[in-house]
Amino acid sequence: MPEPTPGGYAYYFMNSAIAQGEPTAVLALMFLFFARFMPIVAQAPFFGARVLPRPVKVTFSLSMFIVFLPHLLSVTTEGINFNNYLLLLMAKEFFIGLLLGYLFSMPFLVVQSTGIFIDHQRGGASLMVNDPTIQNQSSPLGTIFNYIMIVFFFGMDGPFLVFDILINSYTIIPPNKFFSAEFFCDKFSLLDYANTAFQ
Repeated sequence: MPEPTPGGYAYYFMNSAIAQGEPTAVLALMFLFFARFMPIVAQAPFFGARVLPRPVKVTFSLSMFIVFLPHLLSVTTEGINFNNYLLLLMAKEFFIGLLLGYLFSMPFLVVQSTGIFIDHQRGGASLMVNDPTIQNQSSPLGTIFNYIMIVFFFGMDGPFLVFDILINSYTIIPPNKFFSAEFFCDKFSLLDYANTAFQ
């Protein structure tokens, strides 16, 4: 049987801690990825938010797991088993996903709220329409501002920036570990911690 080619999926898997553990470790790693990634898909307008059907969201998350798998294998230093500890890790991943999804959707909520406020001040708040990107009521200017923000976001390669942030988040906080004690120090600097983690 030929040796796995360096840089391939098989090479990363055979040289990872996941390969040394139980056969279900990859499935557990996939559940941890879903716990962090799916809240982002559910909140971010540029990933469909409430517009995409749930089967499409699950399929998209599964395809992104395959893309992120080499990096996940490189940052996961211990095997993952199906036990009560996995539930705690999933709760931690879900919290991080909610936080990142909220931060990613914040610019869109700001511009939409700005449009609603302008419409309210000019007396057009009664013309509330349904914004298909968030499946909620919004004013005409709020909907237009949200569309313009989405266009600008894709124009500046925003989804790729989001993927870079997500990859860096896995480097700083791996899926099989909790927050480092350094996070709770008075003089903690996330930038310095990230620079040391990326080296």
